[in-house]
Amino acid sequence: MEEAVVSFAIERLGDLLIAEAKFLYGVRGQVEDAKAKLQWMRAFLERCRCLMSEMVMKEFATAFSK
Repeated sequence: MEEAVVSFAIERLGDLLIAEAKFLYGVRGQVEDAKAKLQWMRAFLERCRCLMSEMVMKEFATAFSK
């Protein structure tokens, strides 16, 4: 009787581990995709900050050159 319970538990744990491995494998691609998008957004925002700084400097120079 105990042997049947242990065998069932082992099979069930094996099934759960396989399901978890499949889930984690699928998540990896999603995490990598999200990371790439966040890196792109960071680069975009950095470029915007640089452009805004350039615009402010040009306006400042124009205002004081008159």
